[in-house]
Amino acid sequence: MGMNKAMVIIAVSRYMGAYGDLPGTVNSARRLQDWALQESYTVLYLGDDDESPEIAQDGITVDLLRRRIGQFLATNFIDRLVVYFAGHGAIASDVNEFWLLTNAGNDRREAIDVEALRRSLAEYNIGGSNQQARAGQLCLVGDACRMVGSDSLKLTGDSIVSKKGTARPLQVDRFLSCQQGQAAFHIDATGEAPAYCLFSDVLIDALSGNVAEAVEHDNHEFRPVVTNHRLADYLEFEVPRRAELLGEACSPTIDTQIRPPHNDYKRLQGLAPVTALPVAAGRYGPPADNHPGAEPPSRNALELAARRPQMMVAHMQFSLQMPLASRSGLERGVRPPWRRDGFVDRSRDDEPLAVFCDHLPASVAVGTSSRVDTLRVAGMRAIRTSQFDGMPMLMPAGDDFLLLSSYPGVATAVLGEEPKQAVLYRPDTNEWQPGLNESSQGERRARRPLARADALAAAFARDGEAFPHLAVLAGYLYEYSGRRDRVIQLAQRLARRGLDAGAGQPVLPFDLALLCADKIEWVQEGSRKIAFAALPGVEGERDGDGFKAVSPHMGWRGYSGLRGVPLWGTLPAHRSGWSLLRSADSYVPRDIRVIAEHIHGGATPRLFGKGVPVFLKAFNYRFVELGQGGGDDVLIDVPTEVLL
Repeated sequence: MGMNKAMVIIAVSRYMGAYGDLPGTVNSARRLQDWALQESYTVLYLGDDDESPEIAQDGITVDLLRRRIGQFLATNFIDRLVVYFAGHGAIASDVNEFWLLTNAGNDRREAIDVEALRRSLAEYNIGGSNQQARAGQLCLVGDACRMVGSDSLKLTGDSIVSKKGTARPLQVDRFLSCQQGQAAFHIDATGEAPAYCLFSDVLIDALSGNVAEAVEHDNHEFRPVVTNHRLADYLEFEVPRRAELLGEACSPTIDTQIRPPHNDYKRLQGLAPVTALPVAAGRYGPPADNHPGAEPPSRNALELAARRPQMMVAHMQFSLQMPLASRSGLERGVRPPWRRDGFVDRSRDDEPLAVFCDHLPASVAVGTSSRVDTLRVAGMRAIRTSQFDGMPMLMPAGDDFLLLSSYPGVATAVLGEEPKQAVLYRPDTNEWQPGLNESSQGERRARRPLARADALAAAFARDGEAFPHLAVLAGYLYEYSGRRDRVIQLAQRLARRGLDAGAGQPVLPFDLALLCADKIEWVQEGSRKIAFAALPGVEGERDGDGFKAVSPHMGWRGYSGLRGVPLWGTLPAHRSGWSLLRSADSYVPRDIRVIAEHIHGGATPRLFGKGVPVFLKAFNYRFVELGQGGGDDVLIDVPTEVLL
């Protein structure tokens, strides 16, 4: 297959504000540019070493990238697109990652929203000009830190491209320099050796064909070749080894989805090298011939706001540390029978939204028609409201407001005086529930997103689909992995369960519909908005004579399209969903689009600025003061045993 290959290279070495300069980024980027031109790529280079007036004055900006990359994509036929970035980076959750541009320290929009970029590129007909290609190819290479800090929770970023076309399937390779919660490494110049980026250096060595471990000699149509799988194996070994020479720990995050035989990055002429290069030529290395090796150069980690003491170096330290005394009130089998308290509408078979917290906020915002009270539960405070239709409670968090949604069967908890995230707890099993910040903890980091999604989908099916938050999390990870077909299948299962249970009963969570629906429609019903989705059809995944199964409880069967599916909730429960709304088609109402433009945070969305009054007006919300007694607030001390 003759392949039209293109590469966009973005390198930021000079930063305004709090972020330090990284001169090695442009050196590594230029080296990659040389390799790409030799391999017949059409290259768009956007580095701040470019002396053009627009870059010399303002550096690398969102407006520059939107204009130049948009023109590049519009004027080239592309079957494979590689997007490379070197500079500062940050993450807000498993599916919210940012590459920071020159003025990111002063402007929360001056960053690339990596997943929004990936989604938007699907509409640029990549691979569409090649009749032999089943799907276009996209490779994302990021040499940037992947740490969570207070600044990363405030970024909104930009998708950079925003063409509205017909989405085309993309096979996506991801080569990211480090794991979540880790720093990537920039090596300072020493003597005559220029500064460079560690991960990029190892990557380009391998791409050049000079590393035997990255070359497939036998099992490939175009052998010998550098394939994505061999490249992944080499990087996962060599990057930690090089980092260890610096006394650091760093392991790349790699996900290879481009399938053979067109998964090669370099086809070699003649024989491939027979030995690996232990380190790049001209760099430092281990002692040879019993002579001392050169001292490793000084390092400058690409840390997000590295000089800021409040930065959370550990991954999501604020997540799941509830005191044992507080947890004792939420033992296995505890289910507060709040429906008998008198203020819940008994005509509906539901239960109120309750949020547990260890610090009672001064106020929360809920729907105007909702009643609110608070009670003590074994050292915790529970704020409960009769509002339980999937709409969130707004809770102050510093200058922002957390949007706290809830799902059937699980409790929502926020911890600390200025909480960063909400976590979910399942009382019937006494277990904390997974979230979109979970892969940054322990051994979960090493699991591929697709494997995590399969595990969540299997748990969802095993529990009789009674815990839809598992399907939502699986949906986000499937979408991240490029498996929109499986997102549709999960959404179809829940939608049909709701239809079977009774006409118009909302069971399908808004987030899951947002990930796959052809269209979502908001309708005003009295004082509130409700949402409906049009779900596309999907073919089943065959495995022999039956459907391929993710577990004994669930097979990937096919479905026809559905229209007018009522949704559980009217807005996304996860920050990534708000990013989708920001770049969605014109069907999104103007007030909801304004709200989406004022959302940041981690997995739990945070509303700020102009978005707050727009939200209150659009959804008919009001603030209720807590802890003062009287009015809507009734402070009740309830012994734990009463809740059993």
